[in-house]
Amino acid sequence: MARVHGEFPALPDDVWVIATFENNHAFMIDNDPALIYSEMNFRIEHIFKKPDNLSLSVGDLIDAGIAGGRLKTSERGSVSPTWLRPADHYYRKGHKYLMQLAYEAQGGFFYAYTRWDISSGKVQPDGPVEIERANRGESAIAGMSVTDLIRYLPSLLSNASNR
Repeated sequence: MARVHGEFPALPDDVWVIATFENNHAFMIDNDPALIYSEMNFRIEHIFKKPDNLSLSVGDLIDAGIAGGRLKTSERGSVSPTWLRPADHYYRKGHKYLMQLAYEAQGGFFYAYTRWDISSGKVQPDGPVEIERANRGESAIAGMSVTDLIRYLPSLLSNASNR
């Protein structure tokens, strides 16, 4: 069970990185549009935290999965799950993110959990929860430079995991 510490939840085997979103691919299971999932490809640029048993290095390309997506098929054209709704904020190709990934050691895969867009050189909340937190003035990192973030975050993550 996750222990929540402000804007930095502590998850078992979580991974905190700076990574650039390079590409994505959608897959359909059993030819069922309700069972579409996407894999997003991220290039690791900085590692703040990872499980000791995880081999992960700067420069690695990793895949992070999410439920949903849209794909084109020759039989049906564009297909997406009926529950899929457009999002105002989402990962954008070429953008750089501070990310928390949930790592599933048993299957050896990642889930995208939370993120902040740092493409501009400053930390920008990216997603409704983090935007609302920043609007309330409750974000510790919104507006921070990436250089300051790299100095600040390790101690914050260490303190959050010890609570």
